[in-house]
Amino acid sequence: MPYPPGLYGYLTDKGTLFYNGKIPNETFLGKAPFKGGAALEADWNGKVLWEVRHPNHHHDGRLLKNRNVLLLCATELSNDVARKVQGGRPGTEEKGKIWADYLVEMTKDGRSVWEWRSWEHLDPAKDIITAVQDERSEWTHGNAVMELPDGNLLVSFRDISTIIKIERRTGQILWKMGAPPLSGQHAPTPLPNDNILIFDNGPHR
Repeated sequence: MPYPPGLYGYLTDKGTLFYNGKIPNETFLGKAPFKGGAALEADWNGKVLWEVRHPNHHHDGRLLKNRNVLLLCATELSNDVARKVQGGRPGTEEKGKIWADYLVEMTKDGRSVWEWRSWEHLDPAKDIITAVQDERSEWTHGNAVMELPDGNLLVSFRDISTIIKIERRTGQILWKMGAPPLSGQHAPTPLPNDNILIFDNGPHR
């Protein structure tokens, strides 16, 4: 592969590999161990069939049913929003800034066609950083995103111990589970019975 592996990769319905790769940059996100930067599809001979890049990509990306690409991204919050974020250790912001997640849908030729921003739908005063020892460099810390069978989206936010279902058409939150019972969870996985299996591996239960 042209880039070191990111945190997730998936087999497509064609049997090819959807690959999240790491491209470092000089930002907080670009230096983080969970950085991304590229998503691509490769065949069994390692030939790259297409590739998209985004400097704010991290953790996860998915190939959608419409053949576009959904990337989990993050950026700095505005000061107005950041000052409302509750929880975490005071003084641990990243150079005075707090980062938060957004989603980007891209075509395979690199055009952004849709975005969803966490700070427009979650409340920093209520959706708090749940672990007392966590730094305030990030508010939400998304760690997984996926398209559900109904076309809507499931997103996991570790630092606020929250999983949400987003209506793809409107961007509204259809369903939400937070702490308790969740605590720093990873890898929400839809099951055939419409339940969700969660690796709930965080602290402070």
